[in-house]
Amino acid sequence: AKTARQDAPLAALRALGLKSTRSQLTALGAAALVLTSADLWTTYWRDTAWQRLSGRVEDRLRSEVLAQVLRQDMGFFDEHGTGQLISYLTGDVATVAGLVEQADPMIFAVLNVVAGSVMLTRATPRLAALAGASALLMPVTARLLRARSWDAFMHRGEASGGLSQRLESTLSGIVEVTSF
Repeated sequence: AKTARQDAPLAALRALGLKSTRSQLTALGAAALVLTSADLWTTYWRDTAWQRLSGRVEDRLRSEVLAQVLRQDMGFFDEHGTGQLISYLTGDVATVAGLVEQADPMIFAVLNVVAGSVMLTRATPRLAALAGASALLMPVTARLLRARSWDAFMHRGEASGGLSQRLESTLSGIVEVTSF
């Protein structure tokens, strides 16, 4: 015995004049195709817009950093190696641009969580309460794993620092060789 709630989607399709199963499936397939196409189209344009914004931020920041570096006196260049300056111009600026580009998925994820929570609460309040309780336990797990995460980030930072140092040494050696 189906409940009225389970029959509601079929009743809505019958109200549109779609009596046969075949016509209902065709209508649902067409609706899914239209919605999927709209989602793909908006995702493409949203990603393109964020990438353009990220590129503009990166170009502007790189230009500003270069202008500031060029304003320095000669003592600054004696203290800071070529690799370190190149690192500022490429790595750090690219990191900032990457953060700007990551804003879109974060905003989209927050909106999905909020919309999903509202829909879940409206559909099945008990399941929403269970999901909310498990979400409250996530910070406890993160707190317990904080030391392992910190160690992993420290190891990554040391490896990145060693690579920057080797790059600086290599590039400064190239400058010395070309100065002969």
